[in-house]
Amino acid sequence: MKRAYQGRDVAFALKLRAAQYAKAVGVRVVTTQNHTGNRAMLAINEALGFVKEPAWLRLKKTL
Repeated sequence: MKRAYQGRDVAFALKLRAAQYAKAVGVRVVTTQNHTGNRAMLAINEALGFVKEPAWLRLKKTL
């Protein structure tokens, strides 16, 4: 996102609208994923009521 739009709640508004639409069309469960370093999106997800679940680890070995 461009810096000019950061901190203006654009991401929050988009995520909220998506959740409202999902509810309107009968979706019962919505899941989302969040990079642990993205604190801003984690805060949005928490504010919208998403509940943290145990993390998954992805392992990689270069041969």
